[in-house]
Amino acid sequence: MKLQISEIAKLTGVSVRTLHYYDEIGLLKPAETDEYTGYRFYDEASIEKLKQILYYREMDFSLKEISMLLVEREVHKNSKLLERRKLLMDKKKQLELLIETIEEDLSKPVEIAGWFDKILKDYHYSGFSYEGAKKEFFCTWGKADYEKDKLFALNSRFPIGSLVQIFVGFCGLLMEEQGVLPMAALEGCWCEQPESASESEQQVPGSGEANHCEALCALMEQVSGKALEELLKEYIFTPLEMWDTSFEGAADVIGYEQDMPIPTQPSEGEWKSILTTAEDMGKWCQALLDRRLLSKEGYEKLLTPRVSGWTFGWYQNGHLYSHETQWGRVYSQLQINFQNGTYYIAVRNKAPLPSPGERHMYFVINGCDDGLVKLEAWEMDTDTCVKVHSMKLYDKDVTELHTFPAGENGYHLWVENHGEKRLASEFVEEDGYFLQLDLKKILGEQFDREAAYILEVKAECDGLPASQLGIKYQHEGKEEYMGYYIFYHYEQAYELFMEALGNVTEAGL
Repeated sequence: MKLQISEIAKLTGVSVRTLHYYDEIGLLKPAETDEYTGYRFYDEASIEKLKQILYYREMDFSLKEISMLLVEREVHKNSKLLERRKLLMDKKKQLELLIETIEEDLSKPVEIAGWFDKILKDYHYSGFSYEGAKKEFFCTWGKADYEKDKLFALNSRFPIGSLVQIFVGFCGLLMEEQGVLPMAALEGCWCEQPESASESEQQVPGSGEANHCEALCALMEQVSGKALEELLKEYIFTPLEMWDTSFEGAADVIGYEQDMPIPTQPSEGEWKSILTTAEDMGKWCQALLDRRLLSKEGYEKLLTPRVSGWTFGWYQNGHLYSHETQWGRVYSQLQINFQNGTYYIAVRNKAPLPSPGERHMYFVINGCDDGLVKLEAWEMDTDTCVKVHSMKLYDKDVTELHTFPAGENGYHLWVENHGEKRLASEFVEEDGYFLQLDLKKILGEQFDREAAYILEVKAECDGLPASQLGIKYQHEGKEEYMGYYIFYHYEQAYELFMEALGNVTEAGL
């Protein structure tokens, strides 16, 4: 077999110009040169020699060293290779340390403002967002695990809940294309909502997806004789080198409720969730954007809406495909835009509450004329009790200025209501519904009537929707007020966090 220089270049990826140079310095001579045309021809021995040259070049040997290696006896050659191995191992260690340093920097929570950080800590709130494809972006806030003081990283493992539907649908299409599943098997399991679906199911996009997914899983396992986790590993995780993705193992990203971490293991009768990382999900998203693994026809099936905008676990809106899911208290979101070739992955704590029954409130006092601030119980349900546990005063830079001492009963304020729902001003017991705070007296010469202060209050009540706590003060001759509802339920936890954060940031703090 004889190949021209252009064919060798195409076959090996080495440029024609480089091959000319190798010929000039005597490193790789062609097997034959046409004396009339000057065309160079290479045979199989030439190709093998070129492979050796490229192998040594990968190890950073110079061309002069390679020329000597090609004619060295094996024992001498091995000595040179051992020396190079040591150099490369040292370089590998240096690179690993550099990568480790970069990962540590990426894992540091984003610094936005002092009050943002404080509220994060108070609510045990945390999360990360990761954007990829054309431009990568990784941003974290809080900690993946407050109990173990563990920060987020690109390889932090988190559960993805019902996002498993997308992997099941994709795996089913792959098995169909490879002849493992009968043709059109997915049509019967997934694509149409069953006629028996209730009216409520038919009104909610994707409400029948779980049943379709279970039916497809059962079929895939029956036909292949393998468990779902084996199938996903064989068809998706291994080909895409998603080494940190599995059905088993501990999660690094922990959800919280009542100040305590929530296990990410399934309850009895529930599906096991896939555990994955932002890095692995990025590989998966990039494979979808690059149309890898599946054929063109397979991607047409994957991306064609089936039921009310839903397709194989995705919700489609134009070129944007998205999925939101929750597992335990870990909420995750995935978006892929097939038009601009980008993807977005976000994970956060769904229900980060402080201690049981306690609400953290941050009252913003934006300039107080005379320093007098009233903390009042504005509205209460019948037979409820409001207890204020602690009170602290901060400046806008989160410097603690004063801790208010509790009363004889251990609380700053204790208000009970045994009548009808009413406003604080209608309570029969005189002065029993509010505390008057004199900031001017407390702070002395440090008091600034134009400065912004934050009154942190931790309180609880024993009913829903319970009560309001509010503050009143005079600013530039006008009465200003701000209130919070005190209620406790894990479903409202994220809203509580956002409300607290919003009130502080709106004040420019």
